[in-house]
Amino acid sequence: MTNSDDTSPTPDEEAAITPDEGVTVDTTYTEIDLSGDGEPDGVRTVYTEVREIDVDGDGVIDIVETTRIEETAIDVDGDGVIDVITTVETSETEMDLTGDGISDSVEITEVRTVAYDIDGDGQPDVTRTEVITASGIDP
Repeated sequence: MTNSDDTSPTPDEEAAITPDEGVTVDTTYTEIDLSGDGEPDGVRTVYTEVREIDVDGDGVIDIVETTRIEETAIDVDGDGVIDVITTVETSETEMDLTGDGISDSVEITEVRTVAYDIDGDGQPDVTRTEVITASGIDP
């Protein structure tokens, strides 16, 4: 129950979590010049989203979810067609299981994908995907 002057939850009431609460988003773009001619041969994009969640409304962040996507597209031979695209998507979740403000549990997943256009037709001819996961609890 909340009183009319304050919209914060009481200890017996669950905190309302809005979809954009505690969300920080950052995107950067970088041009890549492999040949040194002053013209971009590729571009790198990095998208990072951090979501901080106070599950029980006590003012302490209980969960921090971080998503980072790095994508690089490169025209290796200068013909105007992208030859290599790499994508690395990392998802990390840190949880404070004891409520002391210190992360006790971490889960990390990373997906790496590389696509090659060998014959220059603009379509990937070879694709490789690698998935790495790790998790742990600090007692």
